[in-house]
Amino acid sequence: MGKRDELFGALSARLLSFTALYDADAVLAPEAASLARALMASVPDPSRDRAAVLAIAEFYSLRALLLPVRGGDPVSPPGRRCGRR
Repeated sequence: MGKRDELFGALSARLLSFTALYDADAVLAPEAASLARALMASVPDPSRDRAAVLAIAEFYSLRALLLPVRGGDPVSPPGRRCGRR
């Protein structure tokens, strides 16, 4: 198994941990971001590695939803402000 496969497996495991167990640390931990960056760097041609690109995109999408935006408000669904109905 190559470096890319190892990194892809580790990131996929973190995504599964989040989706199955709602383990936010799986995507918010600093080492998770390092893992995603390392996977990105290990893919020589993203246009030929759809699986890796989709995993990285899903990872950063989940992080964006979980991390608070500047000012302390969590991200709201489109058309809705947090704390307001």
